[in-house]
Formats: sequence, structure tokens, C-alpha cells
Amino acid sequence: MAHLALRHGKVLEMSSVAKTLLAIGCIASPALANGFEDLDRLDLRVSEFAELSGGKAQPIDRRIKLVSCPEAPVLESGVMGMVVVRCTSKGWRLRVPLLPTGAGSTYSVQAEVNETPLVRKGEAVKVAVVGDAFSVSYEAIAMDNGALGKQVRVKFPTQTSFFTATVIAQGKVQMND
Repeated sequence: MAHLALRHGKVLEMSSVAKTLLAIGCIASPALANGFEDLDRLDLRVSEFAELSGGKAQPIDRRIKLVSCPEAPVLESGVMGMVVVRCTSKGWRLRVPLLPTGAGSTYSVQAEVNETPLVRKGEAVKVAVVGDAFSVSYEAIAMDNGALGKQVRVKFPTQTSFFTATVIAQGKVQMND
């Protein structure tokens, strides 16, 4: 059995299970150590999921800090070419945009630049939150320009934090619950 010396001269015997747990703890990712979800691992899972549907996932913004999910987050296809990542036990949800790939792809950077914005930065927009059995509308301020089907950041006039919604019409955005 291995021994672990403690500060005050005490020696603690370690079983093989304890040694294994200590080793796992020493090599655990920094994200797990600080209580946040490992975005590199999540990016890999989202990319694999996107490839199954013929798309390519955009990288997850590294400024996002998600509370570590005790179970494997659930991935599902969302509207407008998104992958939705959920941790039901912690109550968070993340939408990751997809870029189509392959021979039939119509996506190009030039096409995106030429799209006419239906939502403009600083303008008031109507936000519709849509669920299976409900729909709620709010007024908010657009933080970005956005064309049809694109994601924009919006915020309530009295708050500093923002959320992401999809442009659905002139001055209108939508979030799905």
C-alpha cells in the first residue's frame, strides 16, 4: 500500500481505489476543478453531432461560463440550423449555430455580407418567446445587426445582460423555449 505524508507528520495509508481517485483528481480538467463545464469537450460533442446532420458547428464562445453539468448534456437539433445543448439538472441551455457543408451547400462569406439586415443595432425589436403551448412577446433593444435567420444579441432596456435570438422579420426576433 502507498503512503501519503500529511503536514503534521501523520502518515495516511492509501488503498488502490484512493490512489486512482487521487490520480483522476490531479489530471481533471481545469474547467471541472473550478466548477465550469469543459467547453473543449462540449465543442467536440457538438461537432460530432453536427457532422451526423451534414453540418459543421461554429466554435462555442470561450467567454461563456456554464455551471458544470453532473450528467452528460443533452444535444438535439434546433430551429434555423442550430444544435441545442441542455443541462436539465442545472437549468442551462446553449444554442450553437451550424454552418452547412458539402456539395449542396449554399453558404459563403460573400452571401452573408450581402444580406440586408432586418434588425439594426440600437433599434427596438419585438422578442417572441415561443414554447409548445405558449407564446410571449417583449420589447427589447438589438445589440447587433442581423439578417433573416441570423442570431443577434438583444437586451431589455433596464438590464445590462443580453440574450441571443433569431431574426424572423423586420424588427422581430424569436427565441424557442
